[in-house]
Amino acid sequence: MNIPPDDELIQKYLEGEATPAEERQFRRLLADESFRRRVAEYALDHGQLCEHARQGMLERLTVQRAPRLLLRRRQSLVAIVVGASILIAVGSVWYSLRHGPLPDGMTRGDAERLADLGTEPPPPKPASASPAPPGRHPAAVRVGYRLGQVTVRKHNSTQESAVDVGTELCVGDVLRTLDSESSALLEFEDGTIVTVAGDTEVTYSLESEQKRVSVARGDITAQVASQRESKPMMFVTPVAEAEVLGTRFLLFADASLTELTVQDGHVLLRRLADRRTVDVVAGQYAVAAAESDMVAQPIQATPSVWAEDFVAGLPPRWRAGMWIRGELLGGSNGAVRATVRREKEGERAGPCYLMTAKEWSRGLFRIDEDSHLNVRYRMTTPGWFYIAVSTRSDDTLPAFTGTFIFKTPELRQIRRNEWQSKSIPLKRFRRPEQGRPDDARQQPPQVNDIVFTLFFRTQDEDPGLLIDRMWVTHGPSENAEILGQSD
Repeated sequence: MNIPPDDELIQKYLEGEATPAEERQFRRLLADESFRRRVAEYALDHGQLCEHARQGMLERLTVQRAPRLLLRRRQSLVAIVVGASILIAVGSVWYSLRHGPLPDGMTRGDAERLADLGTEPPPPKPASASPAPPGRHPAAVRVGYRLGQVTVRKHNSTQESAVDVGTELCVGDVLRTLDSESSALLEFEDGTIVTVAGDTEVTYSLESEQKRVSVARGDITAQVASQRESKPMMFVTPVAEAEVLGTRFLLFADASLTELTVQDGHVLLRRLADRRTVDVVAGQYAVAAAESDMVAQPIQATPSVWAEDFVAGLPPRWRAGMWIRGELLGGSNGAVRATVRREKEGERAGPCYLMTAKEWSRGLFRIDEDSHLNVRYRMTTPGWFYIAVSTRSDDTLPAFTGTFIFKTPELRQIRRNEWQSKSIPLKRFRRPEQGRPDDARQQPPQVNDIVFTLFFRTQDEDPGLLIDRMWVTHGPSENAEILGQSD
């Protein structure tokens, strides 16, 4: 099929394949109204295709879209808002050709509409050095996609409301993703993308035209568009702040620690307590905490083997479990007991949990075809429990790919207070399907995905579940009983 010359030029330009001469030709042709309309039609056609695709692709959008957003326009054609983004980009190019830079407070979309109508924009307002008051958003932030439970608390409210695609965040608004299966993608007007995942809370603010994202806790991944050197984008946590001029990175934060992993460019990480800094470049990570040395180190590939024996105590940042040791353990130098997780003081006892740290950035281990999870455990009162893993993709800007569980009567068919070793193939874990009673017969985790959380959950209030050791191997561990060999 022959493609008209103009359409071929549009396609090349939008897919990032135009030569410098063709880019100049494209910009010259924008002076022609019929050419601008054809660009708009082309963008809208592709936007409709993406709208159909989005229904089944939400969990992979950050992988398909974000890593190359600033490098190749092709990826924007497979994003939810591709049609709108291309129209905005074309409008801003056409506007800048006619009028120069956009005035403060005017979006590219406003400029496009004014240009098409032949209307002159208002004169630019003088820059203000004061912070933007809550409720205003001179640099628009919108939710590009949402998965799971995501809420926002407006700056002037104590109530949280559900977030949907297209929700705008104003200065002072607090966005939360509520569990490991929830995530949201935030789109800034300058092309910056921030993905919020898991149990995470962020607040957007703007001070003297400088964008700030405060991360109270949790995990984010970001691809930051080029910023002015005098106005770097700031990411602030309880213990550190990161200055970003344009890069890709992952960040984890809690009340006492911030971990930064840089995949492209560089980020200046500053510990708030003593203002000590470290420059973290592509391929490195650094940790800011009270006792950390603030030194950048090379990123290590996520291994396919992993182990915890609890000899030295409960590992740092584990979210559930109590370390115990002593003669009563019989043959163990240290173990972790599943404990109740109470959300509120005085809340009734319920199921017990043992839960690792959420290692979103570095991961616990990579899933291979023959990966086996091995566990040495015992129970005071043998009863029902299951094991679960949460996974993410292994990409530049990773996406949550699911929580998968393994449950079988074989886990509880043991003698009281007797240590047992079991080996479980990771491919026997299954992703539950919401609304089905027998919900463990779905898809297994994908090979090469990264496990970032592992946890145990009991049904009874306290069956005395103790874990002496857990480890991941290629194939089953020697002297361990293999479970899940048949569906």
